[in-house]
Parts: sequence; structure tokens; C-alpha cells
Amino acid sequence: VSQSRYVYVEWVGNCIDLEIYRRFKICRFEINFLNEILFGEEVSIFAVELENHDYRFEIRKNGLTACKARIVMC
Repeated sequence: VSQSRYVYVEWVGNCIDLEIYRRFKICRFEINFLNEILFGEEVSIFAVELENHDYRFEIRKNGLTACKARIVMC
């Protein structure tokens, strides 16, 4: 497993407020790696809470989706 994939997980996890981690636990984590991000490339991270504590994420580089993720807190 590429070390860079751990960075994707860190980026996604950092989008959730620390107070949510204090009050809830992660009960579901999904991640889909679509395109590799190389060191030094600029990315954009988009996050949305669709339902109560159900978060969706998309990491993009150069307009292409590099990764999609979902975290559900319970």
C-alpha cells in the first residue's frame, strides 16, 4: 500500500470537527482511490454532511476526482 494513501485518510479525517470525534465514534469508513496524487500536486477537498453525522468527501486535483470517501459517526 502506498504511503500516500494514508495522507488521503488524514485529509478526510481532518475535515470533521474535533468535537464530533470527542462525542462520537467512527462506525463506517469508506474510501475509493481513483487517481494518484503525487508529492507537490495541489488538491481541493470538498466535504458535505448529507445526514446527521454522515459525511461525504471528494479530493480533486486538476479538476479530476482523485478520491471519494464517506465517514459515518455513531
